[in-house]
Amino acid sequence: MGINNILAVITIILVGISFSFIFKGLFLELFKNGILTKKDSIFVLTTTILVFIVYTFLEKLHH
Repeated sequence: MGINNILAVITIILVGISFSFIFKGLFLELFKNGILTKKDSIFVLTTTILVFIVYTFLEKLHH
């Protein structure tokens, strides 16, 4: 893994943590009202992981 990929992973993690702190109240309200469910959380997590895998694959093809 090159330095660019490592920096990209670190950036994604930091942005995700910042996003969760900033919008924590919003997410709690959506879960409390039943707008978001546990299945939605699993779907978003799975989608994020798949997007990261595809990004890594395409980045390897590019270089």
